[in-house]
Amino acid sequence: ADINVVYVNPFERTVTPEMQRYTCLSPNLYHFEMPSIDFSADIPVDDDGFVLDYPDLFRRVWPRP
Repeated sequence: ADINVVYVNPFERTVTPEMQRYTCLSPNLYHFEMPSIDFSADIPVDDDGFVLDYPDLFRRVWPRP
């Protein structure tokens, strides 16, 4: 699914529209793409859809998967 989002940077006082793309690869894995910066990542989620690990940004530590 393609979704339009808005990034708000309070330090620079900017608002930037962006397009993001999510593709379901399996019930617990999504592929994320942000074409404007040529970025993509596979994002694992738990059975409730909450992110477990977002490569290079964060990893959920509690509750443990």
